[in-house]
Amino acid sequence: MFVHPDCDLSPLGESRRVLLSLLIVIEKKLKYTIHRVIKEKIMFRFLIIVEKADGNYSAYSPDLPGCVATGKTREEVEKNMHEAISFHIEGLKDDGLPIPEGKSSASWVLV
Repeated sequence: MFVHPDCDLSPLGESRRVLLSLLIVIEKKLKYTIHRVIKEKIMFRFLIIVEKADGNYSAYSPDLPGCVATGKTREEVEKNMHEAISFHIEGLKDDGLPIPEGKSSASWVLV
């Protein structure tokens, strides 16, 4: 929400001015939180490869060797892989090891 510095809020009632001030503070804190999440890498992004097998699906992340998951459906293997990556990252943190950056990408090639 943007309020121009020259904007006159006096026509508003006191409660509306207070509410508007609170909304401005909340917006600033939200922007700060989003910036902090990005800057401190609280969230991570990793490519996962999902493969169809006989009767189930399997997945792995090229950036996290050894981090794998399986599931009966694609949705289940993606959920399980999310949990596996979270668990893997927590283990790296507990061991004082660096968390690798997600550098892999994927593309389709039409032939």
